[in-house]
Amino acid sequence: MKRLLAALLAVALAGSLAACGGEPAREPAPPVSSMELPGEPEAAPPAPEPEPVPPAPESAPEEAPPAGSVPSAEAVSTPPAAPAAALPDGFNFTAGPDSGMFLCGGVRVNGGSVYRYSDQVAVGSSWETPDYLQKLEPEPADEIGERLSDFDVLILELMDDTKYTYTFYTEGLEVAKSLPAADAGEPVRYRVDPKAYAELIELERVRMDEGLWFPSWLRVIRKSRVTGIAFRSSDGESETVYLPDDERFDWALSGLDISVRPGSAERIGRESRLEGAARIDIDFATGIRYRVEVNETALLVAASDMDHALRYPLKHEDTTLRELDDIAAGKMLPLTGKPVVYLYPERPTDVSVRVDYRGSFSETIPAYRDGWEVTAYPGGALVDRADGRTYPYLFWEGNTPVGWDFSEGFCVAGADTERFLREKLALLGLNAGETAEFLDYWLPEMQQNACNLITFSTEQYERLAPMEISPAPDSLLRVHMVYRGLDAPRPIREQELEGGFVRRGFTVVEWGGSRA
Repeated sequence: MKRLLAALLAVALAGSLAACGGEPAREPAPPVSSMELPGEPEAAPPAPEPEPVPPAPESAPEEAPPAGSVPSAEAVSTPPAAPAAALPDGFNFTAGPDSGMFLCGGVRVNGGSVYRYSDQVAVGSSWETPDYLQKLEPEPADEIGERLSDFDVLILELMDDTKYTYTFYTEGLEVAKSLPAADAGEPVRYRVDPKAYAELIELERVRMDEGLWFPSWLRVIRKSRVTGIAFRSSDGESETVYLPDDERFDWALSGLDISVRPGSAERIGRESRLEGAARIDIDFATGIRYRVEVNETALLVAASDMDHALRYPLKHEDTTLRELDDIAAGKMLPLTGKPVVYLYPERPTDVSVRVDYRGSFSETIPAYRDGWEVTAYPGGALVDRADGRTYPYLFWEGNTPVGWDFSEGFCVAGADTERFLREKLALLGLNAGETAEFLDYWLPEMQQNACNLITFSTEQYERLAPMEISPAPDSLLRVHMVYRGLDAPRPIREQELEGGFVRRGFTVVEWGGSRA
């Protein structure tokens, strides 16, 4: 039976109360007693096998298929599973002196996550979280009520890999700080402004409802503690080792951002294996090793200091394994990455889609046979009439050199990229689900850069990849971002973006991007 200290992880925030102009830090309150997780909990049941998709009709069907035969394009969150396990011991934090737990203005936050240990998942925190934390007016206190039950901790990380962990109670927060490559200091308890605290909690709960979920053991990995990461392809033919001084190290680490289905963690034997899986071995300065396996449908993660492994069904079964195989082969990402096309008809409709790409496709899903021939359903699900399988969207990516026009656009700090993209994608017309998919693909690599030069291409992209759809949609939106990573800011004339996209009738939405 494992024990965790109350401050399980590190959350990224910086600056002390004194530096912010508040009262000097007082003596920290005693740490909360260790939290004992249930011993040998029952594992969550495996995800049910999907029901078979009906054969593709000869012509456009007149009625929707029976309930359950064609899944919705939106993933449905299941109730939380029974507690799966603690985090590996190598990432539990020991006590030590510390003070100064709340954010001051001007601190660059690299990212954050909200962790839920009941089913061992984490979701990226809102980009507004630092702003809300600064409104809390914290006062050191011994009593801050009971722990919240629906999520465990918020962890924020700074650009230098300093982390701060915030454990949520009914009347305040318990906070612990961890410097790069170091364990956390002794947690300090704070009573906070009730109204501002309620707003922060609601912000994170909304994020939990809308965000993408990741395995907690992978989400907690600290770059400053990784000494090497090896990728082996699913066919065993390719293997590449990435070390911290490799210029592609950050790119390789981004391959660990693998989204899974919440409420699905299954506790299994540590020596368990997945058939037909790509494998990732991660070595840490602490001497711990992770083994991660991913096949077409599932992810398995095992740690050398734990007596069991965790298994999850993948959220994105279409591209994850292929992307890991590419990293194992040392292949850089395609220039034009993951344009996806959503079809939203008002009733089940047979649709033909053709993309006349002025380059070579590196991947298409479903297979592109001089175009795609699918039956589209109002919820967004697509049945490929060639293979009979169901897909959430049409996917393609490819390579061709393009001299992208950067005469106007935006220069955005890497740490501000999520905030920027959420704002602009909403303005352009993507909904919450489409935006989450966009960020899941693009954000991990973009936020690693000091700055990103970004433009949204319209006419130039239309010339690169004209698209023909039959029957013609009533409303069509194509969002194509082009970006280039920079080491320092660069002046650029700000691009004026047009909003006001209205979805009416048969709607088609495409998003994608290119690396310049």
